[in-house]
Amino acid sequence: MLKDVRDMKPMVHCITSPVTAYAICDILACLGVRTFMAEEVEEIEDMTAGADGLMLNMGMWKKEKLNSMILAGKVANTFNHPIVLDPVGIGTSSLRRTAALELLSTVSVTAIRGNYKEILALQKNKKTMKGIDGENNLIPLNEKIQLAKEVAKQFDTIIVLSGKKDILTDGTQTYLLENGCASMAQIVGTGCQSSAIITAFLAAKKSSPLYAALYGLGSFTIAGEMADLSLRKGEGLHSLAHRMSDIFYCLDDKEWEAKIRYEVIF
Repeated sequence: MLKDVRDMKPMVHCITSPVTAYAICDILACLGVRTFMAEEVEEIEDMTAGADGLMLNMGMWKKEKLNSMILAGKVANTFNHPIVLDPVGIGTSSLRRTAALELLSTVSVTAIRGNYKEILALQKNKKTMKGIDGENNLIPLNEKIQLAKEVAKQFDTIIVLSGKKDILTDGTQTYLLENGCASMAQIVGTGCQSSAIITAFLAAKKSSPLYAALYGLGSFTIAGEMADLSLRKGEGLHSLAHRMSDIFYCLDDKEWEAKIRYEVIF
């Protein structure tokens, strides 16, 4: 599927935080994916119509973004383009949580990617965390899986719940992805990059969205894992980030098959 994405060179429209905009463009360029970022209401319809996929990221939230996201989402729905929602910080902010739920009541999204506390906030519509880092290793894995399945059914979408083991589910079939390394979570923007990568793979493989999400996220976590193993003494997060991009750029389907580790749960 990496070859499919690189051959297609999909265009991904990202409405996202300026904090991670460069990181998103940079990692997608490693796939040959074209990117643009437009959020002015006056140009949203034209720009979204010309894309192959839409990524909506709620980082560094401003109220004005909601109208842009809803309009972009409606256009993407009209053209049957995949949409990935990354509801950053909704477990902390009632403003963001209200906006996310309004968006989900108006637009059909293909996937929602978030941590445990963000996905829980969608289900419960209440505060669940402080800040934006919501992983809690004390939560049993089976509880996380159950939550992901319930929210997938609630919003008729794919849930990608990030953690030590990433959970991907459409409410019926579930994948547990085991690749990656703990240091990836310390690099600013890897969550946003993951959402954008998933969007690109969904655009290239519309017929199998859950597997496309697994393939995309799996590709990125394989790159992170390989980069982490290659670090030498004295190298840290910046070296990891740059090496991860290089490995991601060179990764092919044969290597993916050799290195991917996941479990299927029905």
